[in-house]
Amino acid sequence: MKISRLKRRRCHYADAGKFYIYKLHDLRDAFRNKIHSYLSTAGILSGSRTFTGPAVVQIDITNRCNNNCILCWVRSPLLEELSATKEWENQELPSSLVVSLLDELRCMGTQRIFFAGGGEPFIHPKIIEILEHAAKKRFECHFNTNFTFVNEEVIKESKKSLFKI
Repeated sequence: MKISRLKRRRCHYADAGKFYIYKLHDLRDAFRNKIHSYLSTAGILSGSRTFTGPAVVQIDITNRCNNNCILCWVRSPLLEELSATKEWENQELPSSLVVSLLDELRCMGTQRIFFAGGGEPFIHPKIIEILEHAAKKRFECHFNTNFTFVNEEVIKESKKSLFKI
């Protein structure tokens, strides 16, 4: 007995409607990627104009960190007088600025966001709110984290916002 490919895939989803929504999102994202690629190429060929924004953006939302890793480029105890100042270490972006930046980046065609920088992104007090907004805008999110602030509650909140369909 031969089972069609669609039926085999659909069995992984409790609701068939979710399967089709998932597939529509895949198709939309593939279309966006193709358009972005063509516009980037057109901008390069024109020589004087750009038609899209960057495909990947790194956002350094905070410089605060709770560790002094020996290999850290900012806080290593081996840096001695070259290490970061306290004023620099306490800087962080306001969540309203990050949210408006995410809106602008989506309008420009950016697809991936990388949260990193001089500190631990999960120290930022509004990180869950920022992640929810990034998920709503359908960004692919990446992190550079030491996982010390990632606990069960953060995972549940992140899962709710990042893995919605």
